[in-house]
Amino acid sequence: MVALIPPGHPLAKEKSVPMEAFAVESYIQTYPGQDVDNARIFSRCHITPNTQFSTMDINATYSMVEAGLGIGINNQVNSSLWQDRVVHLPLKPAQTMNIGLAYGKNISPASEGFLHFIEDKLPE
Repeated sequence: MVALIPPGHPLAKEKSVPMEAFAVESYIQTYPGQDVDNARIFSRCHITPNTQFSTMDINATYSMVEAGLGIGINNQVNSSLWQDRVVHLPLKPAQTMNIGLAYGKNISPASEGFLHFIEDKLPE
């Protein structure tokens, strides 16, 4: 999981973003009221974020962060499209989520190729 920081924001110069920053900084909540990774992280860290905006679309979250309206959180896997427009920093302490793949015994060659591709891209 990574913090989404507007370019030019003081946190953008840091090497990581402390979880406590989300209780102080203007936070843009993605998928409010849903049982999603962000909500689980805040619960696990006993932090109530300073939610100023919310959206049901991660692209809207990125656009709002890019515009300087606040900071956000997203998983690192989905962040590559916005690398040049929003600063991505690790959270402190580091926050991770498990990703699983389920498939049957007999899969097509294309599916097998996809599995190998994913295994190469994602850490253990």
